[in-house]
Amino acid sequence: MGIKGLTKLLAEHTVQRRVEDYRGRVIAVDASLSIYQFLVSPRLVRSPPLFSRPLGHIAQSVRKFMQCVGS
Repeated sequence: MGIKGLTKLLAEHTVQRRVEDYRGRVIAVDASLSIYQFLVSPRLVRSPPLFSRPLGHIAQSVRKFMQCVGS
C-alpha cells in the first residue's frame, strides 16, 4: 500500500516547518490508517477490538482517537 519512495521524495522537496507556521490556515491530514490502527487496538481503547463490538462504538472510538491526537 502507499506510494513507493514518497517519504524520500517529500524529504527532498519540502522544508521543515513549525506547527505555529500554519496558524490560521486550513490543512488536511489523511489519518485513515492511524484511525484504523487505533480502532482495532484493544490496548489503546481498553476494550475489545472494534470488529467484535456493535457499530455504535465507532463514534466513541473516533472521539477517543481525536482526544489522543489533540494532546
